[in-house]
Amino acid sequence: MISRVFGSRGLKGISEIRTFFRTNEQPIFFIGPTAFNLLGIDRWVRGFEYIVYYDSWDGAHPRVFTPASKPFVEFSSSEE
Repeated sequence: MISRVFGSRGLKGISEIRTFFRTNEQPIFFIGPTAFNLLGIDRWVRGFEYIVYYDSWDGAHPRVFTPASKPFVEFSSSEE
């Protein structure tokens, strides 16, 4: 995907990184127990979707998927 826009050289600098993510056409998914530490990243990264166990937005965010019925699970880390 990088080669389509920037060639095979990779991204150099904040400007190119920002351009890459703002013009991105591939969906990018975050999967985890909560997306609290990524609040607002979907404003900067086009096609960003959240798949989370606990919905930080209480159903108000259009790009968040969370199970409707779920038992309480106490996660000891974000790597579970």
